[in-house]
Formats: sequence, C-alpha cells, structure tokens
Amino acid sequence: MKILVTGANGFIGTNLCEKLIHNGIEIIKVTRKSSDPMLVFKNIDGNSDWSKILHDIDCVIHTANIAHSGQSNITDDDYVSVNTEGTLNLAQQALENGVKKFIFISSVLVHGNKSNEYALIEELKIDESKLTGYAKSKALAEKGLKTITENSSMDLLILRPPMVYGKNAKGNFRLLTKMVNFRVPLPIGSINNKRSFVYIHNLIDFIIALVKYPKSIEGTFLVSDDHDLSIKELVYEVAEAKGVKPLIFGFPVKILRFILRILRPGMANKILDPFVIDIKKARSMMDWKPPYTVKEAMRKTFRSQ
Repeated sequence: MKILVTGANGFIGTNLCEKLIHNGIEIIKVTRKSSDPMLVFKNIDGNSDWSKILHDIDCVIHTANIAHSGQSNITDDDYVSVNTEGTLNLAQQALENGVKKFIFISSVLVHGNKSNEYALIEELKIDESKLTGYAKSKALAEKGLKTITENSSMDLLILRPPMVYGKNAKGNFRLLTKMVNFRVPLPIGSINNKRSFVYIHNLIDFIIALVKYPKSIEGTFLVSDDHDLSIKELVYEVAEAKGVKPLIFGFPVKILRFILRILRPGMANKILDPFVIDIKKARSMMDWKPPYTVKEAMRKTFRSQ
C-alpha cells in the first residue's frame, strides 16, 4: 500500500506520517516546503496539478487546510479556495488516477458551535448556509466529496474531530497550557458544561484503522477520547500532568459570557457552551476504542516538557 499524505508538516500530518512509517506503510509527503519540488504545493486550490504523484497511490489522507486560527487577514474566499475547492480538485484527480480510498479530515464544527441537550451524531443534517468561514468551507467540501465519489470506485471516509490536543499542539490548547504554566487566575470555577476533545494519537489510531480496514468502507465518523470534560476539568487535567496547581475561581457565567463577547469574540462559545459528540458509530462499525485515556494522553503530552 502506498499513501499520499497532504499537510505532512502540520500537527496532525507530522504525527500521522511518523506512525504510518512505524507501521511499515509507504508514504508520500506533500508539504509547503520540500527538497523535491514535485511534492511542494505552496497553495492547494482548485488549480493544483496532482497528476505527477497520484498515478500509483492507493490511499489519500487529506489533512492540509487553512485552519480557523482567528487571523484577521484570512477571508471566507481563502477558506473556500483551499479547504473546499482544493479538496474537491484533489479528490477528482485521485478518482481519475485510480485511488481506492480518500480520507478527509473535516471538523466537528460543521455541526455548529454547540451541542445543546444531546450529543451530536453523524446523521444530523448539516446546513452549510448557517455556517461561516472555516466551518462552512469544510461542510461544502464534504458535500462536494460525496457528489464526486457517489457510485464511484473510490471509498470516501470523512472524519470530524473536535479540538485535537497533544505535544506541540497549537491554537487554544497551547494558550491554555501557557496560562496554566504561568498560574494565570482563571474565572472558570462555575463552568460545568462538557466538551469533547481528542488526543492526537487517539485520532491517528482511528485513521490507521480506516487505512488498514480490509474491506471497502465508506462513511462519516465523529471521533473523540470518549471522555468529555468541562473547561475547568480540562485545566485540572493539564495542571496535574504538569505537576502544578492551577488558580481557578468561581465567577458568574452570564457576566463572563458578556465580558468574553466584548474582549474575545468567538471565545465565549468555546469555553462556556456544551459541545459533546457521540462516537458510538466508530465504536460499533470499526470495533474501535481510544487506546489512550485522558490522563495517559496528558502524561504523554507533557512528559518531556
């Protein structure tokens, strides 16, 4: 088996490639920088030419994307160009070149930004018209991929992970870790709403299970640690693994939401609202369970730091 991994120098891609190589699987890495110009795609979009490297590929794992980093210079058009048009262009060329399996790393954010009373499941209707930016580009990519692969010889597998954490993770997890390190007082003692997270090596274990699955298989999967945490509990887990005592105090949630909406637009939902997913489909259909508990994942994340 020969696998093409896009975004091979990203957080997910780097860890995924290391694990695939460890499992003796031949891979081709596509990055923004490489000594081989054939494998460099500085901009993945609807015009990228993949013909030189797809002709003998069995499986594509597409992790490359513009992430929801909050950078003000990224427009909706940028998200669509890379995350939607770039994905669909790659999938179409993969199909034309006889690729048997296409694994797309989407995002749980296609379901919106909270789960309300019930855990989210894969079968819920996705309404891309209610989404914006990163989430909308991922939802549009999913929709287009299903059209391209319908009644085709290429299996389509879509993964919707929540926030991915682990050693060298960026974004909100890195910010949270820094605040715990510097013992920043955190007004989160009254927040009890649960959220789903996934350790990088739990996510990769599931991806490899899909790669190695011996039969033709298609579908969309939600994947997590299967152990949901409030932001308060997450901070305690990080602090315990790092051997520090966090400074957490209670604060009225309504007032905190108001303050966050003024100071950090978009952060209120990520901290205060429930966002829980159900991974029973991954468990039953793939006979899979996360190999690492949250405590094990945290220990491995901070073991050498």
